[in-house]
Amino acid sequence: MIERAENMPELPDVEAVIKRIKSRMSGRYIRKVSTLDKSLVTGTALKPILGKRIVHIWRRGKYLLFSLDNNHTLVIHLRMTGNLVMARAKDEIDVHTRFILHLDDERDVRFIDQRRLGKLYIIYNMNFQNIPGLKQMGPEPLSKDFMLREFIDRLYKRTGGIKSLIMNQRFIAGIGNIYGDEILFQSRIKPLRKASHLTREQVQRLYFTMRKVLSKACERNADLSAMHNWFVHGRDKGYCVHCKSALKRVKIQGRYSYYCTKCQR
Repeated sequence: MIERAENMPELPDVEAVIKRIKSRMSGRYIRKVSTLDKSLVTGTALKPILGKRIVHIWRRGKYLLFSLDNNHTLVIHLRMTGNLVMARAKDEIDVHTRFILHLDDERDVRFIDQRRLGKLYIIYNMNFQNIPGLKQMGPEPLSKDFMLREFIDRLYKRTGGIKSLIMNQRFIAGIGNIYGDEILFQSRIKPLRKASHLTREQVQRLYFTMRKVLSKACERNADLSAMHNWFVHGRDKGYCVHCKSALKRVKIQGRYSYYCTKCQR
């Protein structure tokens, strides 16, 4: 059974957050900041973002970035249970709210995080030195600049299992447990296969499937219920959506992975 709360938000989930808030936040000024959980903020003080205008909202891997008009950037890592919601200033504050950006139009952007695992950073001139996850992050899988040749070259230099590899944020950005399983299922590749043992045909299929799966998920705002006949739905019933064979469950990097022993090789 899929338990999204036990999995980190992935690339499509973060894109869905951006879609939801971008039009309402872009161009607005940060009038005030309320930090309800002091452990959330990492790095420099919040003063650099006060009174500043939000000029660009974007994503790098699983991180949300808010570029301001003074060359500072507010970086938010949602981690496992974090979420950003828009609210009116007068609306009741959820008990799990950790951080609030009060905008100049009497609306709030509230960071809600039940398990208190999310992080906030403030950086200057895109200096990711103090954010290891961003500093060492691999290429974006949906970028036009990320070509098949680069993917092949990078993959054949690795020796570990393919599921672990595509979830490695240093190898490629934004893929986690849920979409890692889906990508490998649609690529017909067993998650425990050694990356260096894949044929060139399999690697090519993996590259194009990865881009297709992530693009589709972004289009559907990461709503798995809208992904008809996707493998992830097969987990709920315990069988493959194609051949109806029972799915096998294995633990990879501390998380359960599911695959079909007949469809994936």
